Amino acid sequence: VEFEMKKLGKSILLLILVLVFYVGNFIIIKSLNWMENDEEHIFFVNNSIHNSKMKKKFITIDDVREAIMTLNSEKLDHKQLKKFHLFRRQISEEVKSKDVSMLDFSRVPDTWFNGVHVVPNPVDSLGNALDYLASATITKAHATPRIGTQLKILLQLDGNVKALFKPKWYSTNEVIQGEIYSGKDRHTSEILGFYIGLLLGLRRSPLVAGRIVDLSKEILPVASTSLKNTFLKNGTNICFYGVCYYCHRKDLVCGDGSQMEGAVVRWLPASVKIGKFRSPWARTYSKKKKAKWETNPNFCDYYKSNSTYSKWLPDIVDAAIFDFILGNGDRHDMEFAMDYPDAKILLLDNGKGLRNSTKQQIQMFQRNQFSKLLMEISSRDSIQPIATQEQFNAFDRRIAIVIKVINLCHNILIV
Repeated sequence: VEFEMKKLGKSILLLILVLVFYVGNFIIIKSLNWMENDEEHIFFVNNSIHNSKMKKKFITIDDVREAIMTLNSEKLDHKQLKKFHLFRRQISEEVKSKDVSMLDFSRVPDTWFNGVHVVPNPVDSLGNALDYLASATITKAHATPRIGTQLKILLQLDGNVKALFKPKWYSTNEVIQGEIYSGKDRHTSEILGFYIGLLLGLRRSPLVAGRIVDLSKEILPVASTSLKNTFLKNGTNICFYGVCYYCHRKDLVCGDGSQMEGAVVRWLPASVKIGKFRSPWARTYSKKKKAKWETNPNFCDYYKSNSTYSKWLPDIVDAAIFDFILGNGDRHDMEFAMDYPDAKILLLDNGKGLRNSTKQQIQMFQRNQFSKLLMEISSRDSIQPIATQEQFNAFDRRIAIVIKVINLCHNILIV
């Protein structure tokens, strides 16, 4: 727990920043290393009080740690428990496969998208749409343009559906050292990110399914020349390095023989045009340079008063909570569907694993219910184990932290 707290320190700081930003308070940061020093605090100043009567409230490192220790000892809220069981029945029914033709689901998910969600709530045939990704015949395989930093293959599936295949780089229990955004993408993070979005009521992630492909039978026969030229053999294993910004012949990903595990991520409908803007809380990805949000105590004020950004603030809060729970420290751009007046920020590219409605959704999870339900609905995926027990436990700890911080912010407002 202590290791995780230190590693996710700045993620928790970012979460607190956007939460307090949304409820209308100023933030003054006394120390950016607050997670490593119990003497340092985050200061919250209620801006509705005149300076002569200014009150200061504190969220300390001990407050955050208490979230981990106290949530499961609290008395069960039976109203929330009833709500949880109703939700559990709904979500479990949604991910079930129905007895219909898989080909029906080559196009059905395109009709779901409306700029606000990728998957409607509820939807009857989600399980079949996921099964399609895991089993549809691959008709074409291309190298992606050299614009991304991560290795992936662009697939065309039976029915002319486009998808990305993200290969397995790490075993499930391998710990990636370094910064929270270090290393390659985890294919299982993409899969879990989709299911976490369902549980949080944030149905804005593309459909994802785990799949084991046969590189020699399913990929190479339909591969483009540019992709095929990156394939090599390492002993009895088929390997490739693909085309991307960091892809190199010396950095191969290899299958087990010709079997390659990975995640298939369905593209959004072809008609959707994606707009993007740089996240105000993006990292600099440099230890020598700090971002403005890390150094400017008045950073929040500008974005609260800027009409271009202010309409996105609730979505930024949602994205911060989603990323914190998933452990994704690489959300540098905020992406949305253009030509949709009510569009919300989409949760794309989740490989580096409030509005009031989100708060209510989160608070129904008590005593490790989040991880248990996440484990239950993700068990339908063909890739297992999808995470270790320690990783599932971490999701519950992060839910506890989110609930604690939300309640602390709420208490500050009503004092």
